[in-house]
Amino acid sequence: MFHSVEIQTKMLSKTAEYALRAVMFLAEQDKACDKRSSSADEIARGTQVPRRYLNRVLQGLVSAQLAESRCGPRGGYELGMPANEITILDVVNAVTPLQRITSCPLGLKSHTSLCRCTQSSIAHTPRWKSPSRE
Repeated sequence: MFHSVEIQTKMLSKTAEYALRAVMFLAEQDKACDKRSSSADEIARGTQVPRRYLNRVLQGLVSAQLAESRCGPRGGYELGMPANEITILDVVNAVTPLQRITSCPLGLKSHTSLCRCTQSSIAHTPRWKSPSRE
């Protein structure tokens, strides 16, 4: 059911790929009107994800509220919200948050006025505030 394509694996981390597989598996279980939780062993078999690695992936999905876990003999995992409300970005961010640029990429003091990456620059002024006129 799940086959990696070389191009896809270069774009996403292995953890993100495994998380997407797990969410797809849970969505299919939900779609089948099975409504029962799936054990980690069932998910591992159905997604071909190593069981020990899957535990970490599922913890990330549960922390992000994309999945729910239930304890006990009838416990397991299920989606935390309807599948059509979950985006690929939600899943990726749950397990391997994407890095965002938070400062000048070059880090050159002489360059910050040119690229407007300083905190006091117009580029960092919220749109609802007008820049101060000093």
